[in-house]
Amino acid sequence: MKSLPRPDNKRLEAAEGWLGLGNWKEANEELENIRPEFPAGTFRPVWLKSALAELESALEETTCLAVANGTPADTIVKKNKECIEKLSKMLSPR
Repeated sequence: MKSLPRPDNKRLEAAEGWLGLGNWKEANEELENIRPEFPAGTFRPVWLKSALAELESALEETTCLAVANGTPADTIVKKNKECIEKLSKMLSPR
């Protein structure tokens, strides 16, 4: 993977920072500001690794809240699997 030149590398770092804070909207804004001449493959693996880690954390938190609220475990597992499958399809190379 090639690294991005300045200022795009700083935008990617900022996106990862926003993602780490749980602010997907600001993270996406930073990514949108990366110059279009750099293909998504240039930075996509780094971004996806961070995004998937955040998704995993969000699913764990949601699962804990659902269990605390009395949602049946099988319903939670089914919803989590559906979410992961949908994301995997979206991220698969075409």
